[in-house]
Amino acid sequence: MKLTKLMASAILLFSIPYASADRLVIMHTNDVHGNVRPDRPKDRGGMLRAKVAIDSIRRAEEHTLLLDAGDDVQGRLYFTLFGGRVEYEMMNRMGYEITTIGNHEFDNGLDSLQRNYSILKAAVVNANYDFSDTPLEGRIQPYAIREYDGKRIAVIGVGASPEGLIVDKNFEGVGYKHPYRIADNIAARLKANRQADYAIVLSHIGYSADTPSLPCDTAMAKATSHIDLIVGGHSHTEINPQKGNIKHIFTNAAGKQVLVAQTGSQGASIGKITLDLDNPERIPDYELIPVDNRYDSRIDPETELWLKPYDAAVDALMQQFLIPSDDEMPHGSQELNNWVADVLFEAGSNLTKHKIDAAITNSGGIRRPLPKGQVSYGNVMTIVPFENSVLVVEMDGKNLQSCLDEVVATGGQAVSKQLSFAADKGKAADVRINGKPLNPNATYRIATIDFVANGGDHLASFRNAKVIAKSDSFMKMDFINLLKKKAQKGEKIKADKTERIYHKN
Repeated sequence: MKLTKLMASAILLFSIPYASADRLVIMHTNDVHGNVRPDRPKDRGGMLRAKVAIDSIRRAEEHTLLLDAGDDVQGRLYFTLFGGRVEYEMMNRMGYEITTIGNHEFDNGLDSLQRNYSILKAAVVNANYDFSDTPLEGRIQPYAIREYDGKRIAVIGVGASPEGLIVDKNFEGVGYKHPYRIADNIAARLKANRQADYAIVLSHIGYSADTPSLPCDTAMAKATSHIDLIVGGHSHTEINPQKGNIKHIFTNAAGKQVLVAQTGSQGASIGKITLDLDNPERIPDYELIPVDNRYDSRIDPETELWLKPYDAAVDALMQQFLIPSDDEMPHGSQELNNWVADVLFEAGSNLTKHKIDAAITNSGGIRRPLPKGQVSYGNVMTIVPFENSVLVVEMDGKNLQSCLDEVVATGGQAVSKQLSFAADKGKAADVRINGKPLNPNATYRIATIDFVANGGDHLASFRNAKVIAKSDSFMKMDFINLLKKKAQKGEKIKADKTERIYHKN
């Protein structure tokens, strides 16, 4: 019996990774979007769960570094109700050391971001935004340096172009420069001055770009010479070497191999990169650790107790039922995009005595799934969480054609059932509105949101339209009021999976 126990102990010891002093374990997340707790126990993610895994790795390793590549907030009721207080205090409890800025950090404006970053203890790095003469002046630095076993690691932050991505007023006064040269020059200078032995870029620009003019991590890896590792976010790309699902090693301009890492979104995984401090030229080991319900029994009770009053406010909205749904509509699905666009059409129709022709909105503004069964106030507020307003614009057929061409070029958005067209060679073809071909000389009235009307999500042609009506409240409240009336009439939500933007053979 004693021998059996001894053998078992030996097996256990050999199964635990050896925590050598000559290595650094980098843990990283991106695009967590305030997923403090998953909606259902079977769902992946949850900052409470992630804390268990992170703490476990810290206990096993001598040198660790916890990074986040941005979009810490937005999409859950914690942010809607508390504006970031929960997420950033949770990040403190998880022990984040360095983070960079995602585009959704700007969603409530610079004053709100400054308040949130006053909560956050981690260093915030970004080298290609200029925050001079803004509330964030002095809080954000271009890079941070940490030392482990005599080796200095520089972490340089870069962010996406705000134009067409962030509401103009929310980044007013912030300067932007293309990130590649800035990041590479900082890395070169720090190494030349012996301030750093290894340069990491903590990036929120995306794994790849829809258009060549937009920067991305893969192009940055190939175009630069002094960056050793890129830890990315923004595109919600899951790079999992175990699956071999996507390329993650690139050759840079100096002929050196560079690892690009990203974990997906919603905190579904933690990235774990093991860097050999004695041999930094060696490609680091990289794996994804799934964050799932196996950690539920080990959640920190003190943190759970701290979160309890915030949970109560969230639960109250999630349990306030609004209207039944016959169907579940997953996030990113055709049916959810269709449903949002159709409700937008009705909301726009209520704003003007004129007949409107269709509705168009950005699919990026649709953030959560719609459940089957009872749909709550909280569900609607997380499906369309942003502080956007519904409005109606007027444009001629030529401009509408340009708008639809941009819809195709950006990968397709959400359009109401009155509208259908083909995606053909990057353009909108065979456009039909209420069954009739688009007339370039006719005038059309389109329901949309103010973010799109201002050219958001690279739908620039909407700026040429004339606004003829605008709601006094946010889109989510217009949706709730409209759905409440539908429920009073005994109506239910039903899925429509019609492919309104279809691909031409």
